[in-house]
Amino acid sequence: MSTPDIAIIGVGSHPFGRYADRLALEMGAIAIGRALKDAAVQWSAVGCLYTGSLEVANPEAATGLAGVTSIPARATLGGCATGKSLPILATRDVSPGTAAVANLTK
Repeated sequence: MSTPDIAIIGVGSHPFGRYADRLALEMGAIAIGRALKDAAVQWSAVGCLYTGSLEVANPEAATGLAGVTSIPARATLGGCATGKSLPILATRDVSPGTAAVANLTK
């Protein structure tokens, strides 16, 4: 059995800091949009979203702010290891073909 090739094809970020006029979810939505633009991928190609933040108890809210609501969204929080956990979880969707493209937001 061969292992499928999996790659990070786009990245996006929001400047670090506290913003009185912007919620963490809104910053995540901006980062999502930038990552998709960097990857030249439309939302319609994304099969799942993973997010990790103390402020994101409802990951579906992040997809809604980013402009899509029809994909599964999952949240995880592993402290400093959250950034490692998200790609591992997304790989579980991409490897068997459940999703062709996964979006990760931290």
